[in-house]
Amino acid sequence: MFTFWQKSNINFAFATVQFNSSPKEMTATTFTDANVIEGKKAFFFLNYGFSIAAAINKNFGERVQWVNNTRFFGNGLDRDHVNLQLSNMVIVKLWKYLQLRFDTRLAYNPLLNYKMQFRQEALIGFFYERNK
Repeated sequence: MFTFWQKSNINFAFATVQFNSSPKEMTATTFTDANVIEGKKAFFFLNYGFSIAAAINKNFGERVQWVNNTRFFGNGLDRDHVNLQLSNMVIVKLWKYLQLRFDTRLAYNPLLNYKMQFRQEALIGFFYERNK
């Protein structure tokens, strides 16, 4: 694990076990034979591979904050054997409880869809944070 900026880290793991599930009606037929357990409404999968996880929390002054959470898992280098989840948020603190947030999310999960899923939001609202 590589730690930086006091509250941020990146973890490289070359031996990772991933356990996930997928609803039967949404699982691609190419993956139905690769399941470990078949439940009543879902398939359960167990994979072994490598992963990278990043958790970044960086303040730029008193009013701007960058929060990033990224997870990558792979046990091959083709489209069926990689998984990505990225969440990137920039927070601008306008007043004590009023914040403007720019949130970008990117996900790729071949169990559900071969297309990259992308979501981008801009939020303004009242946020109460309790920090210990």
